[in-house]
Amino acid sequence: MQPQMTTLLAMSNGTSMVTESIFDTRFKYVDELRRMGADITVDSRVAVVRGVDHLTGAPVKGERPQSRCGAYHCRTCGAGHYGNRRYSPY
Repeated sequence: MQPQMTTLLAMSNGTSMVTESIFDTRFKYVDELRRMGADITVDSRVAVVRGVDHLTGAPVKGERPQSRCGAYHCRTCGAGHYGNRRYSPY
């Protein structure tokens, strides 16, 4: 649920922190959110998420189902083109 919550935080007011305590590479999905206009900075196991007014649709890729789900949530809130460049959602 981390990618989905990070997506929600990216569109919320204020600044939030997301901490990863299990997997070193869990924040791979952040690059795709940044392509959509999210303001997220990752330092080691902590992501600092600053809320923005809106996200813009963009072609994305997702290697894991969880990250693809976060990208699909962005699609419902973003404006513009959206497409999954690499993987099918099913």
